[in-house]
Amino acid sequence: MPYIRDWRKILIVDDDQDFVEATKTILENDGYRVVGAANGEEALERVRQEAPVLIILDLMLPDRDGLSLCETLKTDVRTSDIPVLVVTAAAKPKSHLKEIVSHHRVDDYAEKPVSAKELLRRVDKLISEAYRKIETRKTTILIADDDPDFVLSTKRILQTHGYGVVVAKNGEECVEMAKEHLPDMIILDVMLPDKDGYTVCTELKEGKRTHGIPVLMTTVLGRELRKPDFACEVAVGHEADDYADKPIPTEELLKKVRRHTRTARFY
Repeated sequence: MPYIRDWRKILIVDDDQDFVEATKTILENDGYRVVGAANGEEALERVRQEAPVLIILDLMLPDRDGLSLCETLKTDVRTSDIPVLVVTAAAKPKSHLKEIVSHHRVDDYAEKPVSAKELLRRVDKLISEAYRKIETRKTTILIADDDPDFVLSTKRILQTHGYGVVVAKNGEECVEMAKEHLPDMIILDVMLPDKDGYTVCTELKEGKRTHGIPVLMTTVLGRELRKPDFACEVAVGHEADDYADKPIPTEELLKKVRRHTRTARFY
């Protein structure tokens, strides 16, 4: 699940303090709020804490190169939608630099020194594009269940309330579809034809692309599920984010879905 963005906050990742201060002044004079990080590890922590709408990234960092940091951000479902603007003084031919940043899913790049006008043009463009993508994006739920009646009823409820729905009929299909679609939430049955839901949940939470997707586990084992120890095992031991007893009342289902699918929105 993507982090909820602060649409005026920008993260600058650069260990050149003169560049950071100069860029911060330009951005703040245009109404943005700016936070900084001097290395890759600090940047990842800042992203989690600050939820920026844009990252301005140098290629040369003390602990890792900027391209590997960009790869980390772009392969995490929670941060993959954050635009990354590389601003670098790397002495490479322009054609070679363009090829490199494109391969690592950089959204745009500029060479230092960059004028205030050009910097703001690129920043505004990337943020506007990200805004449009998020505003038009439909929240998607993946249902992993082989019970056709439950799938049909749940799908109807979700689609009626504006959610997109994709369906997996077994555990392997669930994992593959989660990687492909990167849904905002997964409703996962405990009992699947090929493997149990606990195993599937663990695979999802250990997956590089899927570990941030909220998982709601469902079961007909009502009496067991209501035992505190069992609920704790489901939610903690198997890393599920929530659980529900079947059949799930409509209001309870929608409440849980809304709670776990607060997708990226600008505010």
